[in-house]
Amino acid sequence: MRLKYHSVPAILGGFLLWLMLAPANRAAAQMPGVPVLQNAFANPGFTAAADLGSGGGVSTFGGAGAFSAASGRLQFSGGIGLFTPNNGVGRFAYGLRAFAPLIGAGDSKFGFGVFAGIGGAASGHATTAAGADTTSSASVTHVPLGASVAYRMAVGSSHGFSFYGSPVFTWYNKGASGAGTGSVFRATVGTDVGITPNIGLTIGLEFGANAADGTNGPQGTLFGAGLSYAFGRR
Repeated sequence: MRLKYHSVPAILGGFLLWLMLAPANRAAAQMPGVPVLQNAFANPGFTAAADLGSGGGVSTFGGAGAFSAASGRLQFSGGIGLFTPNNGVGRFAYGLRAFAPLIGAGDSKFGFGVFAGIGGAASGHATTAAGADTTSSASVTHVPLGASVAYRMAVGSSHGFSFYGSPVFTWYNKGASGAGTGSVFRATVGTDVGITPNIGLTIGLEFGANAADGTNGPQGTLFGAGLSYAFGRR
């Protein structure tokens, strides 16, 4: 019997958020302000999700979608949302991600794969003239590269859960603090819970090295959550 698990989209990057479960896989994208959560199992078909992320002085919420062919060898996801930096007004954000599972086909409980994404947000205005973050008026671009390892288990015939973690290398633009780009190495952990064969919940964290102060890179610990729906599940 095929293991049942379900994952939610995070649009979030990577974007997020930019930020699919049982048995769907997280609709993960790559938006700034959302943890780069990526399950190691691809889910055939379409999955849609609502996601949110918060931490490091920023917040993001939006929607995402993911698609993988019946072979499950490659998964694409994307999303759009609203990114709000510290002391800044909300602005449009987007994310795209591609994921390739390398281990974990069929009924395997363990999975491994690699992914790459790109996400960003438009420039905006600060809410205060003095003391606003220098990044609040600059556009944001993140490009995460990483790998994911996961474990999943069925609960009955129509429910399940999975745990996963990823090392993530993220390239980012420095923004208003100076020209050029920077990079940081971070990590994410997440869990996907299959509430029904079609509906799943995802919760996760991103943490690790911080980008330089006053730049557009990831900062602090990011929390993310999402609720997803897998179309065509029985």
